[in-house]
Amino acid sequence: MKIPSEAEFFELIVETLNLDADVEITPETLLFGGPLDLNSVDALEIGAVINDRYKIKLDSKDEATRRAFMTIRTLHAFVAEKMQSKQPELSEANAA
Repeated sequence: MKIPSEAEFFELIVETLNLDADVEITPETLLFGGPLDLNSVDALEIGAVINDRYKIKLDSKDEATRRAFMTIRTLHAFVAEKMQSKQPELSEANAA
């Protein structure tokens, strides 16, 4: 599976959250406690989309996962790292 670019990931999050065009958001905008004012339901939606699209399960009890939800950029980096660590598994499975 191809690791998404930051721009592709950004668009996915914006679409998932149905953000208005007039909401100014960048990859560095805080997801929680900032102008977006997201809540736990939003986090669940994001997690479900990431799981569905990229086959990455996010554990809300894991401190690294919680830190990843700081901005879209940190979340993208976290997902990309998880996907990259799964790449050898995928290659081995395809070779068998």
